[in-house]
Amino acid sequence: MADLWRFRLGLSYEAGNPLVSTYYFDTLTADLADAASAISLLWDDLSPLLASALSWQLENEVAVINAADGSLVGYESTAGSFVGAGSSDANPLPWATQGLIQWKTASIVNGQQVTGRTFIPGLTEDASTTGVPLPATITSIAAAVSTYLTGLAGFCVWSRPVTITGHERTGSEAPVTGAHVWNQFAVLRSRRS
Repeated sequence: MADLWRFRLGLSYEAGNPLVSTYYFDTLTADLADAASAISLLWDDLSPLLASALSWQLENEVAVINAADGSLVGYESTAGSFVGAGSSDANPLPWATQGLIQWKTASIVNGQQVTGRTFIPGLTEDASTTGVPLPATITSIAAAVSTYLTGLAGFCVWSRPVTITGHERTGSEAPVTGAHVWNQFAVLRSRRS
């Protein structure tokens, strides 16, 4: 099993309320610089939908983790400054109201398809109608996701190791094969590293 690069994109919308979005890439099939650029471009493509109060920065120090147990193997650095901000002046929706990208894989673990999620905070009132995302919002997010996935090597979902009484499962990586943009708003209740 290969090691993984763990990229973290820090998002902030007001002092004291940082968020993080995490992305995993297989170190054997991905290119570090290409992966960093792709993550940054994804968020740049989303920026017209996002309030100008939201900003982000991709950490230059990328963790290398063991896919089987999640242990830290080392760090590698990306060149360049990957920063951005929302470009909409419309009023933001409540910060807990977020868009959702569901990353699809062909992997099955314990009878369940392995999927990943990326939450999109900072959407504005212009992106919504009667409590759901506008079709145009979903189309715009889907277009950004399609551009992100085109030609992108090594992007994967990491399934964490789990220990349940009498059963232990090692972690595993699952290559992303596609994505779905949810037609409802999502609420992220917790973040894990």
